[in-house]
Amino acid sequence: GLEFRRVLFRSWLTDALRTGNPASAAVATLQIEPLGAQAGFLCETMRLRLTYGDDGQPGPATLVAKLPATEPRLRATISRWGYYEREARFYQHLADGNPLRPPACHFAGHDAETGNTVVLMQDLADEMFPNPLDISCPVEHAEDLVRRLARFQAAHWGTASSEQHPWVASFAVGHPSPER
Repeated sequence: GLEFRRVLFRSWLTDALRTGNPASAAVATLQIEPLGAQAGFLCETMRLRLTYGDDGQPGPATLVAKLPATEPRLRATISRWGYYEREARFYQHLADGNPLRPPACHFAGHDAETGNTVVLMQDLADEMFPNPLDISCPVEHAEDLVRRLARFQAAHWGTASSEQHPWVASFAVGHPSPER
């Protein structure tokens, strides 16, 4: 199974990055910076700063890693609603070509037995917030996002059947976890 706690080490990251790019070089160094502490995040989010060996193509210098919360009650609540599984499955099945243009995903995995999930995604901090002291959203960016959200909803409205994507469940129908 996928065991992620304390396993974000170089060899695991190398294997994970090679699932999407078999020619990826081995991760040589890793620095972990926690993100979003005390900011209402539903998971553990961290920036990974990476360097690579010379045995292949170097990957991204930074990634954002998302893992389940470590606080047991929060993790149980979020898991019961299937949030972690849904996010991993979204990146596995619906992110490519998505008009929302989510961050590029380098790995997404979910272990149904343990509930462990990890998503390794593109770090957009420098692109979205070049000035770390100003995290405001310009009106034109917000308007563009609303248009892309409408295109995403239009493309998928009524099409995500339980046979196609059993992990997609409507909160309106009241089931707290994806049907399997």
